[in-house]
Amino acid sequence: FFPSNNKMTNWNRIKEIERINEHELRYNISDSASWHYRYHQSAYIYVGNLQFDLTEGDLIAVFSQFGEVVDCNLIRDKDTGRPKGFAFIAFEDQKSTSLAVDNMNGAVLLQRTLNVDHVLRYRKPKHFKDRENKNTVNEYGDIDEDDETYEERRRKIWDYQKYYQHLQAETHALDQAAMDAVNTKYLQQKSAQETAFKQTQSALDEQIALRKLKRELLRAKRTESTAQRQRKDSSNSNSNSNSNRKSRTNEQQQ
Repeated sequence: FFPSNNKMTNWNRIKEIERINEHELRYNISDSASWHYRYHQSAYIYVGNLQFDLTEGDLIAVFSQFGEVVDCNLIRDKDTGRPKGFAFIAFEDQKSTSLAVDNMNGAVLLQRTLNVDHVLRYRKPKHFKDRENKNTVNEYGDIDEDDETYEERRRKIWDYQKYYQHLQAETHALDQAAMDAVNTKYLQQKSAQETAFKQTQSALDEQIALRKLKRELLRAKRTESTAQRQRKDSSNSNSNSNSNRKSRTNEQQQ
């Protein structure tokens, strides 16, 4: 239940994606059951029907609203260098691809309706280069480029080393005051947890003491009841014994 026909026109793909999105929204389809989930391991999208004057910078500016763009391959004619009207864009966060597809597919940019879709596999595997020999249905993707070209272009768009160095610098930039604030917050949370635990434990101790008191009262009541029965039985026994003695005395006198 997802677009997969390569022979469809742009308008057909656009309308099919819109129809599926409306269906999922209407029936509240979960993420794992969504058609997007098929592409959850690919961070690339296809953008087609572009205006030919757009550059890589223009595309990054448009699509960066959905996440950090880490690659933008605007396909150009090898002889003239002119854009062919479609591109492949990758995001740092794969979830950004779904946002871009849902929001930009069918959107109008410079009087042209965009065709935006997921890419199941972006780079063509090394073990086969001939598209005709493939048994699986290919969607947008399978770009044939060497590793050096791929890495060089991505470094120009998103410098991995600079990005991680920036993260490390931000981490080391935490001054002692910030660390003290973090420690203070931790100690406050721990103190609050200990207080809550003590209160809970105190309430449990009170309940246990109350149960013990109830058991002692019931035990005392049972002991008193047993003693009363024993006294009553003893009294009845003494009364019967006296009656028997009186009876025997009267018989003897007669």
